[in-house]
Amino acid sequence: MYLSYPWISIPAVPANFSRNFLAPPIELRLTASRFFPSSDLNAEGFLVASSGNFGQALACACQQKGVPCIVVMPTTSAQVKVDAVRSYNATVIFVDTKIQTRAEKVAEIGEEYSNYHIASPYDCEWVIFGNSTLGREIYCHSSSPDMVLVPIGGGGLISGIAQAFQELDANIVLWGAEPALADDAARSLEQGQRLSNDGEPQTLADGARTRSVGVLNWEIIQQRVSNVLRVSEKSICQAMRLFHSVGVKVEPTGALTLGALLEHPPSCSEIVVVISGKNVDSKLYNTIIADSNHVTP
Repeated sequence: MYLSYPWISIPAVPANFSRNFLAPPIELRLTASRFFPSSDLNAEGFLVASSGNFGQALACACQQKGVPCIVVMPTTSAQVKVDAVRSYNATVIFVDTKIQTRAEKVAEIGEEYSNYHIASPYDCEWVIFGNSTLGREIYCHSSSPDMVLVPIGGGGLISGIAQAFQELDANIVLWGAEPALADDAARSLEQGQRLSNDGEPQTLADGARTRSVGVLNWEIIQQRVSNVLRVSEKSICQAMRLFHSVGVKVEPTGALTLGALLEHPPSCSEIVVVISGKNVDSKLYNTIIADSNHVTP
């Protein structure tokens, strides 16, 4: 069974899809645990700024290793993500990004916790390497797609996939999708230099509310990513409703890729879209699904 809209075909998702094709989310996301084998860190704990998904992975890894973890989260973070981080006994400290940047808050806390390792959810070679496993999975399970489309926030996911394709010598076109309200990656590619957004973008896609892509990520993106599509808030919501109609719950950041296709119909026929998460507050999700006019955070 397929759903066509108006030219996109989405197969009905079988009940065993997540077990047979995709790694369990925590296993796929637990690349944060790669911090621990490094003997040179000698960290008493870990400190990171995250909207929630990476923070949850790091908190889980820290709990398994018996190491304390502090996660700095914006005051606008989805409550479901805050609860998930806390469920692994991590300490959550909020920051009002209209007053202070995440980096500034982390630096302030880092002065008090000087023996903590400050982790980045994207601008880190270990994180990029961990995310490359998804690129290898796409390469192994897909039949030579014309394009792979990936959400972009800080650039950790797309740079990891790009790194995998390069190592595998895969001749696959790689495009990114980011909110039009947070189009630093698109502007960076257009102008050939890493650019930043003015303040933290107030987009529904909370995983893409970054000031800019990371330094390491930009080095890979500018060499391997062919284009970055801007996605309106309306298209993000439209994509979430379309996924919902076939029984798939997707958070706004994860819906960026399908939203990009709805807004920018492609000329190629076979496209792999990466859906990067389903962590969204129930109230917001239900409002978006029920109200076709809802386009604001």
